[in-house]
Amino acid sequence: MLRNKTVFIAWVPVGTTLKLCMMYVSTKEQLRRALDIGPSIHANSLDEIEWGAVLREASGGKA
Repeated sequence: MLRNKTVFIAWVPVGTTLKLCMMYVSTKEQLRRALDIGPSIHANSLDEIEWGAVLREASGGKA
């Protein structure tokens, strides 16, 4: 079965200052809601955006 789902990925590197992180998080949520995108991944390392992790998030943990 072919499925198509958009996953919102927010990338905030580990060394980002707290002020920039807070600003990014607040605008990210507004953008995600405006685009009406359900699944969302907040990542700061590459293993959090590997295919398996994205697939699990998109399928609600069923993959």
